[in-house]
Amino acid sequence: GGALNLMASTSNSIVFLALGSLGDLLPLLATARRIAQQDHDQLNVVVVTHAQYMPRLHALLHQSSHPVSPLRIVLQGIPTPPLPPPNAGSSYVQHELDACLAACRNHSPITLLAFNLVAKFGIHLAEVLSIPSYVLLHPSLPPPSPEPSLAYVKSMLGTELFKMIQRVEESEERLKEMTHWMLSLFLPVYHTFRERHGLVPCISSPSFQ
Repeated sequence: GGALNLMASTSNSIVFLALGSLGDLLPLLATARRIAQQDHDQLNVVVVTHAQYMPRLHALLHQSSHPVSPLRIVLQGIPTPPLPPPNAGSSYVQHELDACLAACRNHSPITLLAFNLVAKFGIHLAEVLSIPSYVLLHPSLPPPSPEPSLAYVKSMLGTELFKMIQRVEESEERLKEMTHWMLSLFLPVYHTFRERHGLVPCISSPSFQ
């Protein structure tokens, strides 16, 4: 991957981590462009995505009926493909996490890390970087998957977090939402990444803030 600077600056950055298919990342690109067009003097806009998309995204950024000059935006490519290879294991996940983390660090200081659902592991990156994070929802949603058993969900989330969700009003719906959108963030492969960077292994730990 590599960075394409349309305007150099030492200002703070807002980083958009946009992974997956073009349909997954284009809504974030549109949001990033809109922010860049606001001409914030102290804010750089960075889009981190798959390197193979860079030529197409570069072209899209210059297509506008209302061009803004100069356009303060950076495209940062990472070497991983939009879809992991069929035999991808934990080493591939670690590679993608490291690539995304390195890409973000290229643009410090960072004011906010925003990411789509494909890149929801951005919550772990943000904690490593000690910065705020935000997930951006859009029409491109992951396909439905079989619901795991409550025992499996409890083992993944941890007893304390599981009990906390159960105490919330409409807990059954909340638990379904957590299972569908967030459960993968509790996989052991992320524990390894977090421990490598001096964090508690799981975000369900009582010490997680």
